[in-house]
Amino acid sequence: TFPKGAIVGAIFTEAGTAPNVVTPKATIRMTVRGRTVDDLECIILPAIKAAAQEIAVSYGAQVEMHHYEPLFKDMRQDKRLLDLFTDVMTEFDEAPRILPDDEADGSTDVGNVSYEVPTAQPTLQIGLGLEAHTPEFTCAAGSDYGLDQAIKGAKIMAVVALRYAMHK
Repeated sequence: TFPKGAIVGAIFTEAGTAPNVVTPKATIRMTVRGRTVDDLECIILPAIKAAAQEIAVSYGAQVEMHHYEPLFKDMRQDKRLLDLFTDVMTEFDEAPRILPDDEADGSTDVGNVSYEVPTAQPTLQIGLGLEAHTPEFTCAAGSDYGLDQAIKGAKIMAVVALRYAMHK
């Protein structure tokens, strides 16, 4: 069992054409993420590697693994930036959505950035009940309202950047 916040997505990019035939080679591409770096490196990845090895042994096969993308670290949100975003978003008549520390809203390479520089990842609503990476989200993002929200988001980031720089 994986810890809360684990995300494992997989597709076969090379495999056979029948489920009852073992092919000479199969390739699976996975995106594996965790709520924290420790979850990812100490629990999730070792469990996946162990399961792959176990399956391979049962078929007399070998497993080769490599990372095709960097490991995505957890997000370390900077409190000062979050406070500034909360204030500025409120000034722009937006309701800030701040997740608790133990809840992940996905992980991206911005998590890696947050290990190097102060970082925050606020969001603006572009529709109700939308989930990222869906056709509905894509449609909303390209709508007039979605584009207006993108412009508003750029303005909010500019104001936050100025205030952050002025009070550093």
